[in-house]
Amino acid sequence: GGRVSMGGGVTSRLYINGTDLGGGARLTAPAGTRRVPVEAVLYSQAEPKPGTYQGSSVLVLGYQ
Repeated sequence: GGRVSMGGGVTSRLYINGTDLGGGARLTAPAGTRRVPVEAVLYSQAEPKPGTYQGSSVLVLGYQ
Protein backbone atom coordinates (compact mmCIF):
# COMPACT_ATOMS: atom_id res chain seq x y z
CA GLY A 1 0.00 0.00 0.00
CA GLY A 2 0.91 3.63 -0.02
CA ARG A 3 1.30 4.12 -3.74
CA VAL A 4 -1.21 6.23 -5.64
CA SER A 5 -1.78 5.43 -9.33
CA MET A 6 -1.53 8.55 -11.48
CA GLY A 7 -2.33 6.74 -14.76
CA GLY A 8 -0.01 6.05 -17.70
CA GLY A 9 2.32 3.90 -15.57
CA VAL A 10 3.10 6.76 -13.17
CA THR A 11 2.65 6.31 -9.42
CA SER A 12 3.12 8.63 -6.47
CA ARG A 13 4.15 7.91 -2.90
CA LEU A 14 3.44 10.36 -0.05
CA TYR A 15 5.93 11.25 2.67
CA ILE A 16 5.67 13.39 5.80
CA ASN A 17 8.90 14.51 7.45
CA GLY A 18 10.66 11.96 5.21
CA THR A 19 8.52 9.05 6.49
CA ASP A 20 6.63 6.98 3.91
CA LEU A 21 2.92 7.32 4.68
CA GLY A 22 2.10 3.91 3.20
CA GLY A 23 2.14 2.45 6.71
CA GLY A 24 0.99 5.57 8.56
CA ALA A 25 3.08 7.89 10.69
CA ARG A 26 2.97 9.40 14.14
CA LEU A 27 4.40 12.84 14.87
CA THR A 28 5.08 14.53 18.17
CA ALA A 29 5.45 18.26 18.49
CA PRO A 30 6.12 20.75 21.26
CA ALA A 31 3.66 23.54 21.98
CA GLY A 32 3.60 26.32 19.42
CA THR A 33 3.81 26.41 15.66
CA ARG A 34 5.50 23.69 13.65
CA ARG A 35 5.90 23.21 9.91
CA VAL A 36 5.32 19.67 8.69
CA PRO A 37 6.59 19.01 5.16
CA VAL A 38 4.41 16.75 3.02
CA GLU A 39 5.99 15.45 -0.20
CA ALA A 40 4.70 13.50 -3.18
CA VAL A 41 7.42 11.57 -5.02
CA LEU A 42 6.59 10.38 -8.54
CA TYR A 43 7.78 7.04 -9.93
CA SER A 44 7.66 5.53 -13.42
CA GLN A 45 9.13 2.33 -14.90
CA ALA A 46 9.74 4.10 -18.23
CA GLU A 47 9.86 7.67 -19.47
CA PRO A 48 6.27 8.95 -19.16
CA LYS A 49 4.54 10.39 -22.18
CA PRO A 50 3.67 14.10 -22.07
CA GLY A 51 0.21 14.77 -20.75
CA THR A 52 -1.90 15.24 -17.66
CA TYR A 53 -1.58 12.79 -14.80
CA GLN A 54 -3.74 12.78 -11.71
CA GLY A 55 -4.53 10.65 -8.71
CA SER A 56 -5.95 11.06 -5.25
CA SER A 57 -5.31 9.95 -1.70
CA VAL A 58 -6.52 11.01 1.72
CA LEU A 59 -4.25 12.41 4.42
CA VAL A 60 -5.89 12.49 7.86
CA LEU A 61 -4.31 14.57 10.62
CA GLY A 62 -5.44 14.03 14.18
CA TYR A 63 -4.51 15.80 17.39
CA GLN A 64 -4.45 14.18 20.81
